[in-house]
Order: sequence, then C-alpha cells, then structure tokens
Amino acid sequence: MNSQPLIDACLQQDRKAQKALYDQYAPALYAVAIRYSRDQVVAQDVLQDSFLRIFRYLHQFHGECPIEYWMRKIVVSTALKQRSISWNQRVVLVDWEEQTNPGIEMDPLSQLSVEEIKKHIQNLPEGYRIVFTLYVIDGYSHAEIAELLQIEEVSSRSQLRKARQSLQRMLSPSKSTPI
Repeated sequence: MNSQPLIDACLQQDRKAQKALYDQYAPALYAVAIRYSRDQVVAQDVLQDSFLRIFRYLHQFHGECPIEYWMRKIVVSTALKQRSISWNQRVVLVDWEEQTNPGIEMDPLSQLSVEEIKKHIQNLPEGYRIVFTLYVIDGYSHAEIAELLQIEEVSSRSQLRKARQSLQRMLSPSKSTPI
C-alpha cells in the first residue's frame, strides 16, 4: 500500500491525514511500545510521544525504507528514552565469559500460547527483557543494542544469554533444564 499521498498530506499539516496515519499504524506501533513497558499506561504514553516525534520529523523520511519500519524505530527509541528517564538506577550486567549451549530444548514453548509466552517475557528483569525484545523480536544486532542502550556489546550478549536462561527456567517443567 502506497502511503506517500498520506505522508504528503501530513507534511502539509492536514489534521485528517495525521489522524488517518495514526489510525492506520497505531495498533502495530502500540504492540511495539507494550513490549518495552510493563504497564499499558506507559505504553500509551510512549505511543503518543512517538507520534509527536513522527509528525515533527516526518520531513526527514525520504522513503529509503517502509514508513512502518521508520516509525517502529522511533517508537523503540522513545520507549528506551522513557525507560532511561524513569529508571532510577542503571543496571548493566557484564559477564565477560561468553557462554553458549547449542542444546536448547524448546519443547515447553510448543505447549504455551503466545499470550503465555508474552507474559513470561514481561516477567523478565527489565534489562534482560529490553535486550531480549530488541534482539529476538525486533531484530537489532548486539552492536545496535549497545549503541541504543549505551552499554558494551558484550553486556548485550550477556543480558540476552541470561534472559534466555531465565525464560528456560520459567518454561521448563522441571525448572532445572539449563539453556
């Protein structure tokens, strides 16, 4: 679907076009915002702040990628900024020993609904949840995550590994299967 006429109208400050753009993309962008917030009210604030930024910087969008991708990046950035403002103490878990275990057993996942999996992800400690979401769900690289969160790349890898281990413990029927 070509969004360019809608974008052009938004650039002309057409309020109806802005509402149409909001109505078209808000549900998908809210889904992104809620992944970075444990609270629906915070996610709604992130969405509103994101749309303010989207409309403020829409003139910088030149069609080099789909508009939804460009807007998703703004939502992620806004959510991370909101998190850092409200996060009183910055927790950076650095584990210099990179461990991997190729024997990941994901059988418990096949027995859970998407909503149950989302609930488990939301129950992760904040640092783990943010890195896990950025890497696994939104497809950011560890280098990009390190830049976004202003942490070392090895910290991103460590937090992802620990998030996976925590999820494995939550999802494992015996609660003792290592990842």
